[in-house]
Amino acid sequence: MMAKFHTTILFVMAVALTAPITAQEIVNKSQSESPSTKQLYIDVDFKGGKVSEYVELLRKLDPSARILCSESADRAYVPTIKIKAVPLRVAVNALWTVSRSSFRPIVIDEESFEDKNHSEGLVFSIDLESPSEEIPMQATVVNAKDALQVLGSEDAAEALQATIETGLSTVFADNDGPAVVVKLHEPTGLLFVKGPTQRVRFVLEIIEQLAQNSDQ
Repeated sequence: MMAKFHTTILFVMAVALTAPITAQEIVNKSQSESPSTKQLYIDVDFKGGKVSEYVELLRKLDPSARILCSESADRAYVPTIKIKAVPLRVAVNALWTVSRSSFRPIVIDEESFEDKNHSEGLVFSIDLESPSEEIPMQATVVNAKDALQVLGSEDAAEALQATIETGLSTVFADNDGPAVVVKLHEPTGLLFVKGPTQRVRFVLEIIEQLAQNSDQ
């Protein structure tokens, strides 16, 4: 009988928020088996990268692992994951834990199996969760003259754009929903902003903070 269920396992782990774009894995060969259950325990040291790269690392650590990864899952970025002496099931579900704050979190299904040799185990299927609702969008215009004055250079327009891009990239992940469009009309100092409401409000907050500096 095949049983399928959605996994909601949480566990204690250390996750670094910054990681290089290209994943570099360190395969720790000091694997061990529990003397009572004979279950394989692995040490995971993943430097950050694609979901498929993380899956490849788990397959190296546990050659018997049965993990299916959809192409869409690779759109999610996996930060650094470093955990020690855990079974494969916990290592796989690390993906679920680290993706909870993303716009489209990772979803992991488990399916039990029994092969012709009567060997039992689990098959893990990894995909991206479908958005539960539409993202609220907003379009607005704001006077950015005071903000430009604070930046106070001939390249104030470029400096303002760079400031906004830095703020957005720091607060929001690249794959965390639609991007925001920001365009400045230099002759009038009007800034046109369109995108997800949360990001638009963040851009307006940047302009407001710069404008307040002009009054000081």
